[in-house]
Amino acid sequence: MVSTTSSKSKLYSQKLQKIQVKLQSEFFNLTLCLRRDDITLPRKGSRTIDIENIKYRYKVTGNDMSIDVIVEKENCHGQKLVSTFEYHNELASGEQKPQERKVTPATIKSLIINALNSGWQPETKGKKELYLNGEIITPIKNNSI
Repeated sequence: MVSTTSSKSKLYSQKLQKIQVKLQSEFFNLTLCLRRDDITLPRKGSRTIDIENIKYRYKVTGNDMSIDVIVEKENCHGQKLVSTFEYHNELASGEQKPQERKVTPATIKSLIINALNSGWQPETKGKKELYLNGEIITPIKNNSI
């Protein structure tokens, strides 16, 4: 009986090790993928905007804490622009209210122009992404409900 329990335990341990190796491998590949400079934003789920006859591609994603924006020059593997915005959906009392933040093409245009003026080099390969706080670039006027 001890040998059966021992063999089950050993089998379980081997399966667990395989799962851990697989997870570590998938995480490692994901990390590599996110850090490669030659990967551009996918066309699916992203949009383009023209500013002074230059096309940029951007993607806006919402998560639990903020709205994230990634911008790059279209068909270019250069430096990316990263920004975040708050939802502005909570009162000082902690109560929820309708979301006030809207990330529109005008917001993206303002973000890109400010980034270019702040030294963003969308054609330069190998540079770390430039982070700009979207709340500073396009603040929301304080309207209380």
